[in-house]
Amino acid sequence: MKWALRIMPDFLEIEALQNHALGLLAQLSDNYAMRRELFRVDWVSPTVAAVNGNVENTTETWLDKGGGKREKRVSREPSRHAVDTCAWACKLFAQMACDNAKRVVVADDALPVVINCMKFCPEEPTVNLNACKAIYNCVYRCEAAHIMATEEDALG
Repeated sequence: MKWALRIMPDFLEIEALQNHALGLLAQLSDNYAMRRELFRVDWVSPTVAAVNGNVENTTETWLDKGGGKREKRVSREPSRHAVDTCAWACKLFAQMACDNAKRVVVADDALPVVINCMKFCPEEPTVNLNACKAIYNCVYRCEAAHIMATEEDALG
């Protein structure tokens, strides 16, 4: 855990490393004792930095319409690692928001990141599932997070 948190800020440009490090943290957070250990270190900054470093693939295609007319079409989609990074980040925030005592602190950082993940990967079911779990865990019995989620239009 500490190695993953130590190397994440040093290799922000390597998307696969960020993805696997977040996967490690998310899987460790399944255990209550490991969540307590994660709360003792700064896990939010590397998580947010990893999500902010997501890359979008752009594909350009030219369509021949006949008569010498051509039309350019550009399609954008998140990279393979970006989708997994968003899914792991949402799962990590969902797990960390389970603790009643830390819910408000986690929600302040989690809600904007989770909503951005949903906007970045709108057609990815795993990202949306984990994001919905994160939003639910943040707003459950937490009025401040509920207000924040309502303002972000995450509940509507």
